[in-house]
Amino acid sequence: LADILFNNFQVYSIAFLSSHLASLYTLGIKTALVIDSGYVDCQVLPIAENIPMSGLSCFGNLAAKAIHKNIESMLKTHAYVTSNGVKTKLTDLNEKLELTEEILEDIKLRCCFVTPFN
Repeated sequence: LADILFNNFQVYSIAFLSSHLASLYTLGIKTALVIDSGYVDCQVLPIAENIPMSGLSCFGNLAAKAIHKNIESMLKTHAYVTSNGVKTKLTDLNEKLELTEEILEDIKLRCCFVTPFN
């Protein structure tokens, strides 16, 4: 890629950055604790003065997939549906509601989004 950019497109310089460092450049800071939460796992990587401390990174299984399973379990245990004034437990419905990944993702985005107070 670098060879093509230098020789074919005559670029003057190239900077290859990891996604963790790129997130810091957008904020204009040099030191941070970067949390990268994916679907299967979550990685926590400390960065000091633009140097990733890879040996200190930590991985966990608490990511979107685990959150989806937790939301689904809580809905099956505690959720009720009210129809025509009748309150029915979600698991006791005649027509079973399929909790797809899209539905769980929608619930997560609408109800579990954390923002600062301001």
